[in-house]
Amino acid sequence: MAQLMCGLKFDHETSDKFHELARLRDQCISYLIRGAVNDLIEKTAWQIVEVEKTLEDIDSGKVSTRPLDDFLTEAKEILSKQS
Repeated sequence: MAQLMCGLKFDHETSDKFHELARLRDQCISYLIRGAVNDLIEKTAWQIVEVEKTLEDIDSGKVSTRPLDDFLTEAKEILSKQS
């Protein structure tokens, strides 16, 4: 598997936080960054899959949609009746 090396620039505050976290966890900064990037990729991939599934459900008619303004108007009416 090919590896990618890239340089990153962080502001001083973020850099200090990375150094402190690395010190507290007894881990190197690159390990922390790799973990953060992997978490982001995993979460983003999951979100993309879920959005694609939802769009397919909308296209196939399994899920219906309505304008946001209609939903908000109805929600306001329901909430005002409850108070």
